[in-house]
Amino acid sequence: MAVKRVLLSLIIFMLSYAVSDAGELFNQQAEESFREGIQAHRAGNLVEAGALYQKALMLNPNNAEMAKHIMNNHAIIVAKTGNLPQAEAMFKELINRYPDYKPAAINLGFIYDKRRSRLESL
Repeated sequence: MAVKRVLLSLIIFMLSYAVSDAGELFNQQAEESFREGIQAHRAGNLVEAGALYQKALMLNPNNAEMAKHIMNNHAIIVAKTGNLPQAEAMFKELINRYPDYKPAAINLGFIYDKRRSRLESL
């Protein structure tokens, strides 16, 4: 009976360790996808960058710090492709979720400026 308890405890310990490793692996893969997305974005490969940002978000959806940067960068891509109304909505959603995240407010101001809504951009 004691042997069964020891084996069961050992199995539970190993399973919890494996889950921890998987979580860490997802975090590493998410960060790698995010960095690759930034590189693609800077190189002008907007479709690839958007896909990499989405992959990073899917791998680690609970990382708020990464999520706000991903959402901001994705909205920038949408704006660069000319869909200013969608980019505006995305920046507003980002500001709603993370009110202290200044880059989103600044980028929303750029959208208003491009749309010639000078009063709103202030």
